[in-house]
Amino acid sequence: MEHTKEKLKVEGTTIIQDETGHTIAQVWPDTRVSSAKSIALMKANAEHLVKCWNSHNDLLEALESIDKMCDCVISDIEIRVRRLARNAIAKAKE
Repeated sequence: MEHTKEKLKVEGTTIIQDETGHTIAQVWPDTRVSSAKSIALMKANAEHLVKCWNSHNDLLEALESIDKMCDCVISDIEIRVRRLARNAIAKAKE
């Protein structure tokens, strides 16, 4: 199944919507903390989820570029960078 392709935005404090205004998720309160802290936490979580969603494809493309640039591996550092990039790419594509 395909996921929503559009960029996301936070509407209000807890609603996550696509570019057309369609709600795709809502962040719920954390009852383990005070009400004021829970509201701040919900807003921070919603904003973090949106940042992750919106930057995912760009970060994946950057990692794939790093992997390709390391085709002529010269140093141990480049080997480690390539390994890190490949591991992150694999996780992102799961």
